[in-house]
Amino acid sequence: DVERSRGLGDVYKRQVLAKRINNAKELLRYSNSSIEEIAHLCGIDDASYFNKVFRKMEGCTASEYRKRW
Repeated sequence: DVERSRGLGDVYKRQVLAKRINNAKELLRYSNSSIEEIAHLCGIDDASYFNKVFRKMEGCTASEYRKRW
């Protein structure tokens, strides 16, 4: 069923993004790498998209998150 497989694809994409953002959070806490570099290391080549996803998932920007630590 096409609808169901599309839904499963969306779930998979969200899980992958969640893992990438969790990895980014570790890098933001424990490295001095730039936000752009961290985005790239986490598999997101567009820093603007990375910031959009990070804000949506964490409720703050990557820079704000880093400042908290």
